[in-house]
Amino acid sequence: MESADVVVVGFGGSGAAAAIEAHDAGATVVILEKQPRADHWPSTALLAGGIMYADDSRQAGDYLQRCAGDVIPAEVSTTWAEEIVHIHEWLGSVAPDVYRLGPAYASAEYPHFPGAASIRSSHGEGLVDGEWKRASGEALFEALRSAVEARGIPVHYGARAARLLTEAGAVVGVELDPATGGRVLARRGVVLATGGFGFDAEMRRQYLTGGADVHIYGSATATGDGIRMAQAVGADLWHMSAISGRGVGHFELDDDTALNTIMLLDLAWLGDARPYGYVITDGGGRRFADESGQAELSHSFYYHLLQFDPDRGEFSRIPCYWFFDHKRVAAGPLTIPGYGNAKQVGYTWSSDNVEEIRRGWVVRADTWEELATEVGITDPATLVGEIKRYNAACSAGGDAFRDDETLTPLDEPPFYCVRLWPGGTNTTGGPRRNEHGQIVHVFGHSIQGLFGSGEMGQMMGDLYPGQYAYYAEVLCSGRIAGRSAASL
Repeated sequence: MESADVVVVGFGGSGAAAAIEAHDAGATVVILEKQPRADHWPSTALLAGGIMYADDSRQAGDYLQRCAGDVIPAEVSTTWAEEIVHIHEWLGSVAPDVYRLGPAYASAEYPHFPGAASIRSSHGEGLVDGEWKRASGEALFEALRSAVEARGIPVHYGARAARLLTEAGAVVGVELDPATGGRVLARRGVVLATGGFGFDAEMRRQYLTGGADVHIYGSATATGDGIRMAQAVGADLWHMSAISGRGVGHFELDDDTALNTIMLLDLAWLGDARPYGYVITDGGGRRFADESGQAELSHSFYYHLLQFDPDRGEFSRIPCYWFFDHKRVAAGPLTIPGYGNAKQVGYTWSSDNVEEIRRGWVVRADTWEELATEVGITDPATLVGEIKRYNAACSAGGDAFRDDETLTPLDEPPFYCVRLWPGGTNTTGGPRRNEHGQIVHVFGHSIQGLFGSGEMGQMMGDLYPGQYAYYAEVLCSGRIAGRSAASL
């Protein structure tokens, strides 16, 4: 029977950070990963691949606590703030010959909150044909993997954990799924880094506002395994309804596999400064919010989609409808090819959007009325009226929702529509943690020998703090949990 000082369950970004930190603190470590090596796609590798950090821990603590609201204890936000001021330096030292960080820029998503001025982000860069170029999370995770391998930390792929082993209330190891068989004992502690529950439809239905109609574009292996394992030994849960959210595309492939991905209303993310026209409506063809936040890839627009109509017993904005004209289609792909779980399901979005139009994911028509009818808007005349008012606002310099800086007329046929659903990078709820990364029992005490990190109960609450905050939390929480486990 195998044993180690620290057993890490899950080999994504947080699991790698926990393993590295525990090893460097002098503990022996083993990692259990349920995906096979040949098809290993953690969320860390599927997303954008930069880092959010801070240049002042006190200000960062104020900001992170304000974003977290009252669902995260202040001492947890303080610990994260103390960690986040160093995380960019740590990440830059992990594997500098594989991955590095670009220039810093201000990145707080809520710049009016106290402490926001301290928040910074940097894009990731990877070596491509001997040159450093902006890179995705795949390069970041390969840096983490190389650091794990350089330390000789064993990783058991295809080893799905099923239950936690306990003695006298303390967690002492992991029992593997019967298909794998066996047990791995932990002399000091187990770190659960198994991801969220975004690909478990029943958990989404029970915990998320919007239910199973919320779609996650991180790793499809985030099926709530660690949450259930922790619950089985008495773990409390926190902020289960929260996600790192925005409006997302949700499409069914030919084999019924879901492709979930961000949609690029504008192309500023890719460096194109030209504005493109867009409006987003509910199922009745009515605009309901400032769409520029969605275009800028922020996370606040998600909350506009969660309005429930009690008279009709439905979420009238799920899905919502993104309308645009030929100028945007001609400009380039409507999403970042290969982004999100597209890599995992093996789908590459076409450069000219023609294949997606053929599949019916992008609906095209010659008139707005025909398009509204085709996509199922209940009152096409309402949509036509909204487009007319929007185009008039473009000439007038602004309307009730947006100002002239984001307004470009929708006047070049054919016209197009893509349905958008609430969703995002990952769920953030899971087992409650304290400031040491220990998982907390329903009766308030920490569960001896059990730690959590990453998506499985993040230190974030309802508001996403800033660009690449996902990576900041994943790596910081992994380091905190690994360090704490090794110290037992």
